[in-house]
Amino acid sequence: MFCDRHGGCLQDSNQFHAVCLDTDPPIFYLNDISKRIIQLITIYNSFDGNIKAAYTFDAGPNAVLYTLSSQVSQLLALVSHFFPPDHTSESPFVIGLSQTTPVIDKKLAEQFQVEPIPGSLKYIIHTKVGGGPCQLNDPKQCLLNGDGLPNRELHHTSPM
Repeated sequence: MFCDRHGGCLQDSNQFHAVCLDTDPPIFYLNDISKRIIQLITIYNSFDGNIKAAYTFDAGPNAVLYTLSSQVSQLLALVSHFFPPDHTSESPFVIGLSQTTPVIDKKLAEQFQVEPIPGSLKYIIHTKVGGGPCQLNDPKQCLLNGDGLPNRELHHTSPM
C-alpha cells in the first residue's frame, strides 16, 4: 500500500520539477541539498528494492519525507548521518515528536558514495499524520513560533 501511494508521490514530485525546468525562464526551486536528499531516498529505496520512503518539496527547497512508522528510526538515522547538525548550534536538531536517533546500518550507509555535509539542514521536524486540522490555542503546541521559526518550547502533547 505504501509503495502504491508514495511511488506516485515520488513521480509527481519529479514531474513537477521537470515542468518547472521546462518553463521560460526555467524555475529552479531545488538546491544542491534538495538534490542530495532525492539521491538519499532513491538509494534508500533501491537498497532492498522496496519503496520505504517518499519525498516531495514545499514551495521551495525544503524536503518533506514520508515513511511508515516502522522505518522512521532507520530513515532518521540516515538523514542525521548524511546531513548532521552544525555542532556549534545549541538548538535541538530534531524537533516535534520525540525520537531517539539509532546507529546507522553500516551496510546501508556503504551504498552511498557521498560524504556527510554538516550544517546543511537547520533542523528536522518529526511529525505524523493526525486526525485532521484543529485549532491550537496553546502556543507551546505549535511547531512554529509567531515569527515562523521552529518553536523551541515545543512539548509533545496531542491537542486531540
